[in-house]
Amino acid sequence: MPAALHAEDGELTVVCFDEFQDLLTADGRLDGLVRSVIQHHGDAAAYVYAGSAPSLIAELFSDRERPLYGQARPLELPPLPEAETVRDVSVLLEADGLPAGPEVAQIVRFAAGHPQRTMLLAHHLYNLRAEGVAQGLAHEALERALVETQDVHQAVWDALDRPSRAVVLALADGQAPTGSRVAAEHRMPRSTLQAALAKLVAAQQHAVRDAGGPRLLDPLLAEWLRRR
Repeated sequence: MPAALHAEDGELTVVCFDEFQDLLTADGRLDGLVRSVIQHHGDAAAYVYAGSAPSLIAELFSDRERPLYGQARPLELPPLPEAETVRDVSVLLEADGLPAGPEVAQIVRFAAGHPQRTMLLAHHLYNLRAEGVAQGLAHEALERALVETQDVHQAVWDALDRPSRAVVLALADGQAPTGSRVAAEHRMPRSTLQAALAKLVAAQQHAVRDAGGPRLLDPLLAEWLRRR
């Protein structure tokens, strides 16, 4: 299609693949098929490969044995900026005649820049406003989001080994995940906790490390863990 469009109008088509790492899950050879097609597009198309599993995305483009090796420039997106996000969500509510209120800032602050969780909480806040709910909107939006995602959180928990569980619980509670207190509580060596944290951060799916230290990526998962 991009080649056909280019032949017709000479314009560049920008194609974005979301959750591109799913190619590896579906079939380990699909990236070769993609490469065999897009390599002929030249000036007809530019491709954006987006995904929520950075380690798998990196595997597709940094492994010399993969067909797409070296075919993309990495770009890591920072968390959503709080002030701009509050403004954008407020504009969307007010465009439909719904008051924004302080609850917008509350859900945005809770989501901590996580794009999908921000959208989910904003979705529930919008519905609550539309239903005419007047009190406890931010709290109720969070409750609805937790109900909607509880199966996902349970699946994450079930897939973690014991050291990784200790680490994510500590992160959810704001504790040092490899400190002596957590080690004593879970009766395991600090070196075991350090290895588990390193593994989680390397996968970049549940935990990340930034200037403030390690943290859980998903604020809803953190809240679910705190309630266990």
